[in-house]
Parts: sequence; C-alpha cells; structure tokens
Amino acid sequence: MSPRQPSFVASVLVLATTAGAVAVIGQSSVPERNPVPYAPASVARGRSFFLQNCQSCHDEDGRGRSAAVAIAADLTDPSRWKFGTGDAPLFKTIKNGAGEAMPPFDTDLKDDQIWDVVNFIRSIGPAANRPQ
Repeated sequence: MSPRQPSFVASVLVLATTAGAVAVIGQSSVPERNPVPYAPASVARGRSFFLQNCQSCHDEDGRGRSAAVAIAADLTDPSRWKFGTGDAPLFKTIKNGAGEAMPPFDTDLKDDQIWDVVNFIRSIGPAANRPQ
C-alpha cells in the first residue's frame, strides 16, 4: 500500500459521509404537510405568485396550455399530477422542477411563497383535496 492510499480512502469516506448527510437533510427538510395555514390570505398570495411564475405554462386557471413547449399538468385534476398529490410532492416539484418539462423555482420563490402556491393549487382543485 502506498502512502497516498490511506489519505485517498479517508477522502472518499469523508465525501461519502457528507453526501449521505446532505441527502438526509434535504429529504427531511420538507414537511409532509404544508406549514402555511390554508387561509384566504395565503391562497391570494399563492395566486399572485402563480400568475407571475406559472401562468405561462399552466394558464391562469391552472388547467395547462397545450401550446406550451411541453404540455403542462392540469393542476385542477390531481389524478393527472405526476409526482403525487401530497403537500410535500407539490412543494418539491415547484422548488426542484420536473425534469425537462418544468424548471425549478428555488431561486425565484422563497419556501413560504412556494407553500402559498401549494395552497392556491389546492384552491383550484376539487374541494375534497383541500385542507380542512
């Protein structure tokens, strides 16, 4: 074993441990339920952020535009949501994007603003899908 191998092995172990810790932190940092209460003020803020950032693909009513570069999801129909209907999947999709079809909004919106958008999306969908 050369003198360089132990330091290389140690470096690999440190990187692997750090990457694992970052992955766990990233997973646990998004609550399963929206921490912003579902209320008219939040829905109104969410609508404003939605119109500024999402309307060009999802249209003003959230039904999606077929003329968009990629066909955007109909946000009024949770059965068509690709990544799940819970609060956390909605938040993660808005924050991180959806592959080539949807850009991430992590630099455009703060977390509480994304949660407001989640509340707005809930408000345009079926009443059964809204928080009580």
